[in-house]
Amino acid sequence: MPEIFPGTPAHPIKVETELFDRALRISEYWVGITNQYGKIVMPDLESAARCLIADAYINEQKIYPPEARLRFTEEGNDSPILSAQRFVVLRRHDTEGWAELFATGANIHRFSQGDRRLPIEDMFEEVFTDPSETAGSVEISRIVSRYPADRGGVQHLGFVALMKTSFALAVEVGADYIYAATEQFVLDSISQYGIPMEQLGPPKSVQEARDNLTELVPIRFKLSDIETVRGVQGSLIEHYLKGIELNHGLGLFDSTLQYTEDLYVPD
Repeated sequence: MPEIFPGTPAHPIKVETELFDRALRISEYWVGITNQYGKIVMPDLESAARCLIADAYINEQKIYPPEARLRFTEEGNDSPILSAQRFVVLRRHDTEGWAELFATGANIHRFSQGDRRLPIEDMFEEVFTDPSETAGSVEISRIVSRYPADRGGVQHLGFVALMKTSFALAVEVGADYIYAATEQFVLDSISQYGIPMEQLGPPKSVQEARDNLTELVPIRFKLSDIETVRGVQGSLIEHYLKGIELNHGLGLFDSTLQYTEDLYVPD
């Protein structure tokens, strides 16, 4: 069982893993699913992802009080995950056999109007007045990408990797939209990459546990619009979504998030 070290705010969680053992050195990142609709498929990485989320939401952002930690770290307590696919991003560590889990996110599905509302609908009730509006859509939630400030580029790539995987998995289930509640700096990154999106309402404070309140903005992405933009040759979206139909944003990737899963050290 991989040894998991408790993370601290803005730092990844170090995990022992064999995922990079036979990969060529250019394979710097690995993206994979740890939780499939409530079924844990990679227990150790799922535990590490929960710790990363708790550190970010409780210790760093202070969105939730310390006693809420069990909500994220104990199996079954985070009820929206029962209708979700959670995925994580690992970075190869300098020490062989180890990696750093530094980013995680989850696609929460609402396949029909009879399914439970998306978390964003409860957070922004004034925006979502039609209960049928989000049917057939997903929300990317529990988004965390944390890396030391002097390696900000790595944290940025973690966010891009999460968005790639969210897009691919949403397309796979036939979703029309991806919803998200996010901070302004994430919106700035989305604009930088030229990802088309729609802001659905004004920013809203979501917690009272620190002096500088965190404000989240409700947004959505129309998947057909992203498909149109990715057809523009030379665009950043074209670069990052290259081959997405084949790999779904999962597997091994190099430092620019290009797929390297099929490149292995010979036996």
